[in-house]
Amino acid sequence: MKKNILSEIKKRIQKANKILLSTHIDPDGDTLGSMLALHLILKKMGKKPTMFSGDPVPDIYRFLPSVKLIKNLASPEDFDLIIALDAGSLGRLDPIFKNSGPEKIVNIDHHSDNTRYGKINYIAKVSCVGEQIYALAKHLKVSLDKNIGVCLYVAIMTDTGNFKYDNTTAETFAIAEEMLKLGVSPDKTANAVYENRSWPAIKLLAAALENAQSTAEGKIIYTVITKEILVNTAAHNQDFTGLIDHLRAIRGAEVAILIREDHEKNRVKINFRSKSYVDVQKISKELGGGGHSRAAGAIMHGDLLQIVNQVVGLTTAAL
Repeated sequence: MKKNILSEIKKRIQKANKILLSTHIDPDGDTLGSMLALHLILKKMGKKPTMFSGDPVPDIYRFLPSVKLIKNLASPEDFDLIIALDAGSLGRLDPIFKNSGPEKIVNIDHHSDNTRYGKINYIAKVSCVGEQIYALAKHLKVSLDKNIGVCLYVAIMTDTGNFKYDNTTAETFAIAEEMLKLGVSPDKTANAVYENRSWPAIKLLAAALENAQSTAEGKIIYTVITKEILVNTAAHNQDFTGLIDHLRAIRGAEVAILIREDHEKNRVKINFRSKSYVDVQKISKELGGGGHSRAAGAIMHGDLLQIVNQVVGLTTAAL
């Protein structure tokens, strides 16, 4: 089955004259690393793909090869092939795609709740989309190099929580090993991503920890970031990267929840992480979101306090 899908993708790529690659909204290491790697792979095939991200690239990923080529404006109708990376639904893509039909979309994703919105849907149970791009490169018989390797390594490293989440497999490590053999430096790459925080990010973390609450006998840890906190810390979306992991690391916690007001888009964003047995994807689905069993999220609108009570209540019922 996988080989057939990869063959279909290969045919579409070979036929396409204008290819648009897209991240999901609020891009992370997997969607960015996968897009950048695929861009470099397609260039080796003689293609000239365009990369798009409607939201800014977080500073911690600006060291990646070709990142300066990512555009924040594009018209999907100008392309004959769109490849969406790491987006579980059309709604997870930038609004410019809201009227895009499935005919010219290749949907590459690893979320089990993917809505299969593309003409071709390459959905796999793997740690990250980076693993799927690796498999695609092998099928295309494109030789990998250090630049492709560091992009794929970042995709894998970030979506496995630096190789500590339960989605990490022997195959994950095998691919990472191959990236190291290409010359990727694990310490320099990890330092660039995990030890490169801005001062607003540190102040945001301090506020998040100070506001953290514990309930359900310590099994649930949650924090609320208001518009006022965002203004006082001068923090932006990129400064939330990795914050929830500090809550998840608290002894006795099973579920960590980050609830934050998005003052730019007048909405409330919810992020969940669990350690061992709570399926946070199911909770997120009840709130209109999705994700993975151990990492999920949702976007809500309404009164902040009511949202907090609803989110904590649903999580408590899931224990």
